[in-house]
Amino acid sequence: MNVTRLRPARTSDRSAVQDLIVSERLLLEGVDESFGEAWVVAVRGDRVVGCAGVESHGGHGVLRSVAVAVDERGSGLGRRLVENRVAWARERGLETLSLLTLTAADFFAHLGFREVPREDVPAAARVSGEFTHTDCVTARAFLRRLD
Repeated sequence: MNVTRLRPARTSDRSAVQDLIVSERLLLEGVDESFGEAWVVAVRGDRVVGCAGVESHGGHGVLRSVAVAVDERGSGLGRRLVENRVAWARERGLETLSLLTLTAADFFAHLGFREVPREDVPAAARVSGEFTHTDCVTARAFLRRLD
């Protein structure tokens, strides 16, 4: 039985991660700029089945592109990906982690993120494409303090 494991993203994962992000109708803009050590992938066998990344902006992070393949949903993988990136952000001394979502508000609320008005997200984080892209205008903002 193949076990799903998390590992840092590699350059060779970029295409699979982009395909997963597109399949989940998440914003692809900005992935190339942040892709690397700030990303984690979930792998089953040799297949990327999940991903999550963090953009760092002046001591604040933006959690982005948390995506899990359809056949892996309900396994707790999404939670593992988010917890991994929260730990990563803490280790790097980020003060907050924010995100935008159209469809997963309850999921992120259960993981310690609090819904806030966009203005309550640190200004440094709001420069992210996640916050400036027109496709995200109606997305709900969430924030988690990491201290």
